[in-house]
Amino acid sequence: MRNWWSEQPVVMEPDSSPNPDHGTLRGLDAAFNRLVEALRVVEDQYRFAHDRAVIAGRWQQLRRSGGQLRCQVEDTVGPLVAHRNVAGDQLRSAPGTGEHPEPQALIAANISRAREASRSVEEMLRLLLPQLSEPAEKLRHGIYEVESITSGLMVRGSRLENRHLYVLVTEQLCHGDLLETTVAAIEGGARIVQLREKILPASSVLERARQL
Repeated sequence: MRNWWSEQPVVMEPDSSPNPDHGTLRGLDAAFNRLVEALRVVEDQYRFAHDRAVIAGRWQQLRRSGGQLRCQVEDTVGPLVAHRNVAGDQLRSAPGTGEHPEPQALIAANISRAREASRSVEEMLRLLLPQLSEPAEKLRHGIYEVESITSGLMVRGSRLENRHLYVLVTEQLCHGDLLETTVAAIEGGARIVQLREKILPASSVLERARQL
């Protein structure tokens, strides 16, 4: 019987499994790409196709927040692109979402893509960089919030699409210059403007009406 110290030395084979951090960082690179690209598509649709500056601005803020979060990650782990391997993506040839039947379907698909990507980013950061998971969670909830606001505005907007805005102006209740306010209302879509003055003398009302 041989003692334990007389056993032949055990040769340890090097671990050939991939670095788990590499896989996570590769996933983060892909998720950040999907996130920012999807937010850009939504932003551009509301900015150029729908001329909704306020809504486009909210999506732009989210896109920039995603870019800033990526920079924070790369400040710690280095460039994520170093872990990119497009050719090695096992699902690269999987079919995409297909054609979009109408503009709102395009927007909805990319909002959904942004939601999913933000969750993926958040969960991978919880694994690799827990200190950055909070801003990732904030970004995800921001997408939920802006999506809700956007959907409500677009639904109400479609209902009012064939309606005309009727504006009633009176100097007593106007916070600014009456003429400038009226011009702004017309530029904002007002089709009918009515001047109503119950206190001013008739001559003053006539003068204002001529100005308008």
